[in-house]
Amino acid sequence: MADGTTVNYSYTYKYDGKEYPVTGASFDTISVTRIDENTTSFEVRKTGGMYHAAGRNVISKDGKTMTQNATGTDGEGKPVTSTVVFDRQ
Repeated sequence: MADGTTVNYSYTYKYDGKEYPVTGASFDTISVTRIDENTTSFEVRKTGGMYHAAGRNVISKDGKTMTQNATGTDGEGKPVTSTVVFDRQ
């Protein structure tokens, strides 16, 4: 989180665009579609709530970095944008 709070949630999905359940997050469903070998698009939402975000995960050609970009609304309906970069350890 932006304030440094640890986040720990889990889910399992297929790349079929269907919604799958999420536990421990501010959203409760995720859907994912594979665009190409290194790119997926995703959508997360809180059922019955205002939280909703969509974005892409792009894995670098060398497989060492994943960049996640997302836009949407938080639980209060305010617009949010995020970019997160993950480095393989």
